[in-house]
Amino acid sequence: SGPLVYGLLGALRDIFDEGVEKVFQRHEVASRAVREGLRNLGLSVLAAEEIAAPSVTTALLPEGISELEFRKAVFSKYGVALGAGPVEIGLNAFRIGTMGRTAHPEAVIPGLVAVGNTLLSFGHPCRPDAGQRAAQSVFDCKSTPELWKIANELNPSQ
Repeated sequence: SGPLVYGLLGALRDIFDEGVEKVFQRHEVASRAVREGLRNLGLSVLAAEEIAAPSVTTALLPEGISELEFRKAVFSKYGVALGAGPVEIGLNAFRIGTMGRTAHPEAVIPGLVAVGNTLLSFGHPCRPDAGQRAAQSVFDCKSTPELWKIANELNPSQ
């Protein structure tokens, strides 16, 4: 239960530091950036845009790419941990979380780079930088100018 308490404290600290509205906005924008990035890599996103969760996105993998092997490759080469998809209902998919510290450009962009490069290495025809570029355009749009500032304040080592 210790990690859960630390996670709760971290979430409460973010809400206190940023303000609840900015936290909600950051999660919405980060998840939108992930969805746009995945679509631009040629993947389908499971949830329709109007009901998509701001905390996690599920992407369907192309036929012939093993979800487990794909996730292992992304983690071993890039250190990016992807969640397992809903295999219990027979979907070959993975999940990308956008919660807390992962709901920042500094987490989303490298994650999409890792996914794009790994898709290409698995034989999926895509421009591996297409996900990164699409996500970048979401983060740079006029509705989200403060996100980069917030991310840099929270990650000063970047």
